[in-house]
Amino acid sequence: RHSDPFYHDTNSYVKAQKKTKKLLMVGNTHLFWNPKYHIISLLHIHAMCTKIQTIKTVYEGRGEHVSVVVCGDMNSQTTSLVHAYLTEGSVSQVNDGSELFNFLSENVRNPLKMKLARGEPNYTNYTADFKDVIDYILCDE
Repeated sequence: RHSDPFYHDTNSYVKAQKKTKKLLMVGNTHLFWNPKYHIISLLHIHAMCTKIQTIKTVYEGRGEHVSVVVCGDMNSQTTSLVHAYLTEGSVSQVNDGSELFNFLSENVRNPLKMKLARGEPNYTNYTADFKDVIDYILCDE
């Protein structure tokens, strides 16, 4: 067992390079698939990114450089709230009459500045019934 309480966390892992004080933190997830519950997926990814930022801040306070990778089966197409949150840092205001969505679009921000690691692919899921991008690998800018 590692003595550092942040070394292995629920959805993240920190790999240390002791000589250079460079760390790599990887967050991996598998989000709920149903687009009717897209707000749940948004809150899930927001909780994960917020936790990663909290851990990153602790290590940076110790003088260590932390690089971040967030990846997983996001079950979220490029038009989704999750995709906007990860790539743009927030979700757009939509006049859909939903007070909850309006609250989220004004208040939920990704604390990590992320970019797609290799750009936007044509698809990550290719079956007879469904062909689209739903899996992502992002790294800090």
